[in-house]
Amino acid sequence: MSKPAQPREAEDTSVTAIPSTHGEGLLVETLLGVAASLNRSGDFESLLANILHGARAVMRCAACSISLPDAASGDLLIHSTQRDWKKEGAWRLPKGQGIAGRVFESREAVNTSDAAKHPEHYRRTGQDAGLATQALLTIPLLDGEHCRGVMQAMNPEDREHFGTEDMRIFMAFGALVSVTLGRREAEEQAKARAVEEAERKVEMELARQVQETFLPEPRATHGPLRMQAYLEQATGIGGDCYFFHSPNPHLLLAGVGDVTGKGSSAALDMARLTTQIALTASQCVPEKFSAWLATLNNTLYQAMHAGDNAAALTVLLFDLKHRRVQASAFAQAPPLFRSRENGTWQEIACPRQPFFGQRRLTECKVASMALGSGTHWLAQSDGILEAVIKDGSELGREGLLGILNDAAWHESTDIETLVTKWRALLKDGARDDATLLLLMDATPPPASVFEAACTPESIRDARKFCESWLDFAGFDKNAKVQILVGCDEVLTNILKHAYGIDQPPGPITCTAAMEPAKLRFTIKHRGRGISQEEAAAQAHSGAREEGGMGLALVRRVFTHVHFHAAASTREESEITLEKELVG
Repeated sequence: MSKPAQPREAEDTSVTAIPSTHGEGLLVETLLGVAASLNRSGDFESLLANILHGARAVMRCAACSISLPDAASGDLLIHSTQRDWKKEGAWRLPKGQGIAGRVFESREAVNTSDAAKHPEHYRRTGQDAGLATQALLTIPLLDGEHCRGVMQAMNPEDREHFGTEDMRIFMAFGALVSVTLGRREAEEQAKARAVEEAERKVEMELARQVQETFLPEPRATHGPLRMQAYLEQATGIGGDCYFFHSPNPHLLLAGVGDVTGKGSSAALDMARLTTQIALTASQCVPEKFSAWLATLNNTLYQAMHAGDNAAALTVLLFDLKHRRVQASAFAQAPPLFRSRENGTWQEIACPRQPFFGQRRLTECKVASMALGSGTHWLAQSDGILEAVIKDGSELGREGLLGILNDAAWHESTDIETLVTKWRALLKDGARDDATLLLLMDATPPPASVFEAACTPESIRDARKFCESWLDFAGFDKNAKVQILVGCDEVLTNILKHAYGIDQPPGPITCTAAMEPAKLRFTIKHRGRGISQEEAAAQAHSGAREEGGMGLALVRRVFTHVHFHAAASTREESEITLEKELVG
C-alpha cells in the first residue's frame, strides 16, 4: 500500500476532530463494516454503490463520488451519490479536466474550501449534479505506482471544510478502496483467463477434429504405389498436412502442405487447403498439371491473402500409365527421390516458388521425371529440416539426406525407421510442426542385364529385353517402334559385321539403366568394333557394304549414340544408346 499523499492545498486544518478513543473506534468499526460490504459485493455496480455509501458514512458529507478511467478514451467516468448512475449512466469528465483530472494525473490530493473558485474546477459537473460544491476533498486511489481512480468528498455536514483528520480518514478509506478494486480486477482477469482458456480448449479440440477429418489414414496403397505419412503437431494441432487422391485408376495426386502460424487459425486454413485439393483433384490430369495448380492457387488466393497465414506446398502427380512423375514446390525444399540406378537419394530438379495462394498465377513451374528412374519419393515440411540437432545447428537438407542414405531400403522399409533416426539427432525434440510423406513404387523392374551368344534367335530375345524397358520407361507406341528399329539395327550389325554371319557366334551383353530424364542401353560384344569417328563416317556415307547400314537412322532415333572399339578381342567393344524421356 502506498504512503498517503499529502494535500497540495489545505486552506483550513482547524476543524473539530473525532475524539481520540470513541472517534478512532468508530472509524475502525466503520471501515471494517465497509470492508465486509465490499467483500460481499457481487456485481461491479453493487461494489461501487457500497463504496459510495461507505464514503459518505465515513466522511460525514453531503455527497461523495468515485471517478474511474475509461480505458478507451482516458476520460474519467464519475459515479456520484448525487446521481442514479445505474439508470442514467456516469458523468464523463474529459481527460485532464477539472480537479479530479488533475489529481488523477499528478497523484497528489487536493483540499479546497471553495471548489467553485478553484482555477481547475469543472463547472459543468456541478451544474449537472444540482449541488453547489463548496468544500471539496479530492484524493487519488493509489495501488503502488498505479492510480486506479479518484475519490471526492463534498460539503462536510457538521463543519465548514475538510481538515487534516478528514484527509487521514479519507486516505485510509481510499487505500481500502484501492485494494478492493485491485482485488476485483485481479479476480475479473482470472475469470477472463479461465474463460479464454476454456474457449481455447474448445476451439483447439474443434480444430483438432476438423484437422483429423481432412487428413487421410497415414498408410495407403494405390496399385503398385505405397504411401506412408508421419505428422507431428507442435501444439497438438497446427498447419501441417499431407494428402493423396486418385483422380482415376492410373493417377495418384500426393503432397505435403505447411500453413504458417500455429493453433486453430493455421489448422482451419489447412482444412481449407486440403478441402480445395480434394474438391478439384478429379480435374488434375498430367497434361494440365501446371494449369490445375494455378487454378487451385487462385481459388485460395482471396482467403489466404486476406488472412495472416500463408501456405507452403509440395505436390507430386504419379502417372502409372505413362510412367511419369511431375512435381511442383511452393516455399518448400524440392521433394527427394531414391535413384533406381545407384540407390542414392537426390533432389528432383524442381524450381522453388513463392508461398501458395499469395498472388494470382497463370501457370506454375513443374518438373517431370521418369517413374522408373526412382524407387522411393519423399516430401517433407520445413519442421523436419529446421529441427535443431545436438550441436545446436539445424538438421538441414544434408542432414536429411544423411538419414536417408544410411537407411537400408527395401519394400518393407517403414517410415517409423526414418522418424526414429531423425529424433535421435535432435537436441530437445521437434520445435515446429513436422511432416514426412514417403511413397514407393513396388512395380518390379525388368531384368537389368541380358546375356547370350549373338545369333538371330538371341537378337529377337534382346529386342524383347529392350522393349520391356521401353514399357517400364513409359514410351508410347510410336516412340517404341522407332527405338526398337534402332536397337534392331545395332544388334543386326553386331551379328553381321562385328562377328560375321559365317563365324561362330560370339557373346553379346545388353544392360539398361534409368535416369530421371533418360533411358540408356549399353551393348557390349567381342567382335570387330568401330570407333566413334568410324561410325560417324559410315553413317554419313551410308555405305552398307562397309558395315554402316542404318547408322544414320540410329543417330536420328536416339538422343545420344557413342561407339567404343576395343583394342583387341580380349576386350569388349561398346555401344551406348541414350533416349531422352519426353514429358
